Amino acid sequence: MKYQLNRHLGVEYQEAMAVAPATRQRYVGANDYEALFYRKLAEFDVILAGVTTARDVFAIQRLGAPFHTVLLSAHGRAEALDESGWQTIRPQDFVVLPKGGLRGFRLTGEVWRFGWFLLKDTPRWHALNTLGNVVYPDEHAESIFDALSLLCREVEAGHGSNANNPFATGALSLTMGILSQSLTAALEKPHMERRLLTLFESIKQDAHPDWRVETLAKRMDVSPGYFHKLCVTHLKVSPSQLLLNMRMERALQLLMSGSGNVGEVAAQLGYREVASFSRRFLQHFGQNPSSVLITGKK
Repeated sequence: MKYQLNRHLGVEYQEAMAVAPATRQRYVGANDYEALFYRKLAEFDVILAGVTTARDVFAIQRLGAPFHTVLLSAHGRAEALDESGWQTIRPQDFVVLPKGGLRGFRLTGEVWRFGWFLLKDTPRWHALNTLGNVVYPDEHAESIFDALSLLCREVEAGHGSNANNPFATGALSLTMGILSQSLTAALEKPHMERRLLTLFESIKQDAHPDWRVETLAKRMDVSPGYFHKLCVTHLKVSPSQLLLNMRMERALQLLMSGSGNVGEVAAQLGYREVASFSRRFLQHFGQNPSSVLITGKK
């Protein structure tokens, strides 16, 4: 991708993008020079907001952009970029890319459905500068996507004469209300706690037998000893216990879904001895894995 000079409110920045024809976007802006506009967005200091279904190729990178970007991932896999590199975006992730610096996002799977906002750096949104790049699990991500879709549809239905459209106004209030809740929750999390939660959430669906405390510490760019201290301080539990909890939860899912017998599930989770796995499972859940397997088959 090649960067091109762009400008917003007199501030220059660089932008590069690659968007395949198969990608579908619907968005609304606060200014009447946009193809679809709704002036009430300006009351919330929103520049643009929309929904995208990215396919095949989709990537955007910016250098020094004077606005904040917020993404709500509803479906599919993608990545977010800052000066430290790329970070995975999963379904139900809430992503904040503050103004300035190197920022970007791109499709990594086949399809990515997400909602997005470009927000002015005004007192309303200035706190986003304190977050840094954040990829944070959020149960409201899909709700915001749905609310944004509704907003775009209602503004489209008004054909530009939408200042007094009660349906568009209601959709906007709903959208901004849910967004504010998500941002408030993100801001209330101490920065290191957010980073740790994001790290463990990223491996929750992949309880791989090779996950080790040393590996996770390396991803945080700290020593294993200091990583242990961070987890105990901010999450009130050791990283080894968190990994064990995730493996046991994954074991329960596999057994209940009939994805294998006890020995097969133990092997999937990296246990060489079934007896060792069974002891751990019994200590964790208070019952043998074989009894869970039988219950799941009923």
